[in-house]
Amino acid sequence: MEQGLEGVVLKAVGGDIVGMGATGEGLYREVPPEHFGLVERYLRCQLEQTLESYRFCHTSTAPVSEWLMSVCRRENELGNALVDAGVFESKYDKRTSWVLTEVA
Repeated sequence: MEQGLEGVVLKAVGGDIVGMGATGEGLYREVPPEHFGLVERYLRCQLEQTLESYRFCHTSTAPVSEWLMSVCRRENELGNALVDAGVFESKYDKRTSWVLTEVA
């Protein structure tokens, strides 16, 4: 278990969870210290996919690159692992944009 990670949560800021009208506690997912590494990998992958998707959409007319597709697959796999670990509640969590924050 990692030290100093108590009170760390994911907050939904876009995507399915927000779009379906979640409010209050429904916007948050606890991050157990033992799953922080998995959450970290997921968030890095989510950011990588977002950045590359925007770059691709605004600069390319070519088909989607295999590299971008591999990032999408990796994000899906990590999202499934978060569902299996109990951090995410459903597939809708995987289709949500998250930020890491603390609760007091």
